[in-house]
Amino acid sequence: MPTWSQRLAVLGMVLFLGVPLLAAVQSGPADGKIQGGLCVLVGADAELSESLVQAGSFVVHVLDPEATTVDALVQRLTGKRLYGRVSAEVWNAATLPFADNLVSLLVVNGPTTIPDTELLRVVRPLGEIAARSGTTWKRTTKPWIEGMGEWTHWRHGADGNMVSKDRLVDVPARVQWTFGRDVVSERTFALYAGGRIFAYERDEVLARDAFNGMPLWRKRADLGIGKEEKEAGYVNLDRMVADGDRVYFATPDGVFKAHNATNEKLDQTYEQAGTPLLVRLVKDGDGPGTLVLADMTSVRALDAGSGKLLWKQTASLPMHLVADASGVYYITGDFVKQEAVEIFARDLKTGKVLWQRSDFTDPCPWPALAVGISKGYDMLAFELQVPRRWPGGYKEYYKKNPKARKGGIIVLSAKNGSTVNDKLESGGAAARHGEWNVAYWVNHNLLRNANVMKDKDQRSGIVMNPVSDLTKETIFDDNAVGDRGFGHCYPPTITERFYIYGQLNFTDLKTQQHSANQITRGGCGMRVGYLPANGLLYVHPKHCVCFPMLDGNSALAMAYPSSPTPTHPLVKGSAFGATGAPADPAREWPMYRHDASRTGAVAREVPTQLKVLWTREIPTPDYAKDEIAAEWLQHQYLSGIITPPTVAGGLVFVAQPDSHQILALDAVSGQPKWSFTANGRIDGPPTYHNGLCLFGSRSGWLFAVRASDGQLSWRLRLAPDDRRISQFGQVESATPVPGSPVIINGKLYIGAGLHPQADSGVLVFCIEPASGAIVWQKGYTSLGYEEREGWTTPRSDGSAPPLAASDNPWRTTAIREYEAFDLPVRDGNSVAVSRWQFDLVTGAPKLRKLSAFYEVPETNVWMRRRTWSYGPRREDHRTPLAVTSGSAVFTTLLPRGPGARLMRVDFTKGKTFADTEGAVADADKDIDMAKLPSTSPVTRYLGLGPKWKVDNDKKVVAHGLVCAGKQLFLLSQAGVLEIWSTDDGTKLGEQRLEKPVFDGLAAADGRLYLSTASGKVICLGR
Repeated sequence: MPTWSQRLAVLGMVLFLGVPLLAAVQSGPADGKIQGGLCVLVGADAELSESLVQAGSFVVHVLDPEATTVDALVQRLTGKRLYGRVSAEVWNAATLPFADNLVSLLVVNGPTTIPDTELLRVVRPLGEIAARSGTTWKRTTKPWIEGMGEWTHWRHGADGNMVSKDRLVDVPARVQWTFGRDVVSERTFALYAGGRIFAYERDEVLARDAFNGMPLWRKRADLGIGKEEKEAGYVNLDRMVADGDRVYFATPDGVFKAHNATNEKLDQTYEQAGTPLLVRLVKDGDGPGTLVLADMTSVRALDAGSGKLLWKQTASLPMHLVADASGVYYITGDFVKQEAVEIFARDLKTGKVLWQRSDFTDPCPWPALAVGISKGYDMLAFELQVPRRWPGGYKEYYKKNPKARKGGIIVLSAKNGSTVNDKLESGGAAARHGEWNVAYWVNHNLLRNANVMKDKDQRSGIVMNPVSDLTKETIFDDNAVGDRGFGHCYPPTITERFYIYGQLNFTDLKTQQHSANQITRGGCGMRVGYLPANGLLYVHPKHCVCFPMLDGNSALAMAYPSSPTPTHPLVKGSAFGATGAPADPAREWPMYRHDASRTGAVAREVPTQLKVLWTREIPTPDYAKDEIAAEWLQHQYLSGIITPPTVAGGLVFVAQPDSHQILALDAVSGQPKWSFTANGRIDGPPTYHNGLCLFGSRSGWLFAVRASDGQLSWRLRLAPDDRRISQFGQVESATPVPGSPVIINGKLYIGAGLHPQADSGVLVFCIEPASGAIVWQKGYTSLGYEEREGWTTPRSDGSAPPLAASDNPWRTTAIREYEAFDLPVRDGNSVAVSRWQFDLVTGAPKLRKLSAFYEVPETNVWMRRRTWSYGPRREDHRTPLAVTSGSAVFTTLLPRGPGARLMRVDFTKGKTFADTEGAVADADKDIDMAKLPSTSPVTRYLGLGPKWKVDNDKKVVAHGLVCAGKQLFLLSQAGVLEIWSTDDGTKLGEQRLEKPVFDGLAAADGRLYLSTASGKVICLGR
């Protein structure tokens, strides 16, 4: 069998010879089956790029070799508020800057020297290449890749056997795409068919491109999912199915329909479908197949192509419907209403009874315990679990019937209904929260997760029973790497190769070997934690925090067969070598949170009586009218539609992330001075140093522009290669660079990356600001949570930590202040990224996974990490803001219950930072938080004894906190500015402003600068 690379080479030759697989004359590049997703346009054309946006739900990225052409396109798109939906950059290489299988539509606008194989590499399976040939377009469709599987039903397929056929999924090593947790929530499921995702969220069916996560369309729907089901955490898709060309669901008028998967237009109405609660699609060759549907009173089959009713049978509450070409199987009868419970098998095409069973003698017939059915190898596995609702209460029932069946798996013959095995138990770690006990038919075995005896000890294990004799079994251990045996709230995911569970823990089903790469974990409240399809592993959001992990809706990909040698090219601009005046830190605000220690404090005071001196509205994409742009607001690493400001050299600098711009305003008048457009989002304000404006881009590049006029001095790629992925509706590097570097002793320090165990890990650099020369480069590929040793330190009195601390130490290490990646901050004589420290001179690394604090070296003050909440920006996960001035720390609490909402804590240089149990515990050592009665660093601050505190009389969430001289400025989420005396906590004033972006305050030259949630920069002073 030829490999994909071999087939790609052959296909490239076909293209090169001018005989595309599917060639046709088209009136435009967006007239094919691809009408949305990620579009790449090779060869700039302003009208064409705009028409692509108007033609469908495309996000367009333009590549062109001519800088003047790109500049003109940027200016035009920015003026029309389209930049971001269309972005552009100079590109003249023979390779394309995208991950494999990412692009939905690749438009080649004229001759190109890029090889055909390279064009095909970046296009996703079933994606299209539209190449201009004179006045016409030739179109090529990339074929489906052999071995890629789909997931078309709630339980994978119509047979209910939740085993993926995807042979390409392996331990993931990189991220393919991410989009916001609010688009598809953790309580939702998704189907994957025809290269698309279909999910049901807030009474709408959403369609997205499965290879880049971009939105395609949405349509109102009514799947009959009630409030109780949603609150229980299960929004299943038993009432929706998909195939390559269609997706089937009921619209709000109650009619079951087939919709075109490309554009949601109606393909077929099924007038005789009833109001189905269960839907299955049995494919027969290349035809549309047969729909099998069940409602509260019947089971029926329809021809999916014509809508013709094939048969209908009366049934009371039919449940757990499975079907294939050999039959339709279901349970009927409501035991709660004391109806007879039966199992039926019917012919798919005629509905004729093949067999039925009603010979159940227990007071509660065992089929009433079924929570699912799985069919494989001519057998039916019934998954049993105690129901949540019983007549008279289940406890009373089991008290009267102590030997009654409570769970496990019963296997019947699918041919005649006879019992094959009724002795199989289930329910290991995969049922920790009561998730159902799933039976999987895989590789001629029945696989289940169960509690088993091994070495005289009961533990969770994987049990495989050969289909030739289900009384025999092979047992091997769960893969608990990093979990310490800790179960999760979802069943395992099974492919024909792997058992996948926990924190991306893989077990090879053939060799029983364990492997893991803990980028993330499965989604809470999901029936399946991970979903393998399309050669990718899909994962949805979670509300709990088990370890520093990737969050959101994501697709994880396998490692590339080979990768280019890492390089960090430096591009010099017209202003290379430019210098200017240094910043004055006593009165200016040259970097995010003022300085390298992120203190949030400046020496010069700001008056307490303030008025608005000027307001400048920053141009932004049209979030209100552009549905795709509105989704950008969910980007986890952005504080708002503009960034907080920095102020130095007489200028105010602010970034507009989604249009990739840095803007400079006159600090006194607010008049625009210049703007600079990078090649990707900028997630934080720039740093000013010696006449340069320095900032990173999520494209993977670091930029230096001349502060006086915005001309490029240099740009340096920190990402090891230029393969972009899809992140929150635009293309970004798999190794993005934060917008806000720090300057320490004249050197620039910055990190780059998404997660240490994804792609190239996290890279950390020391760079000469004037030249862009790299002084040293280090990095990390671990956060310590995969290690088993060093976590279970006894308490100070010698007692053992509680069970949660022993089994899952992340429960006791202030996990919400430990992120996989963070902004750089000075930490003593080091620069810290997350909890890794790097020596300022040599870059020598050290992991301090147990320390929740960093040291401000000038004052010996200990600041809690993440006081600025860079990372997944969820309100319930934000670390309360804190600033420090001199020996004092000023910090806030989240408004949960009584307590101080604002306080001052003083440090004494040389005095230990003791824990609240009285044990000596210096903050410069690794402190095991399991030794403390509380995991909160604020509790440790309180242990020092606040000099003053303000009680929590208001439910205030601070979105801005700045210390200027002896004034403390607190800006609430609602936009109320409070001014407090740093000496004694006396309130000095209050006034209402606009709602800010998070941490959006800065102070300089006796003035206060504010970035607002509506995209304005406001200057206040006297």
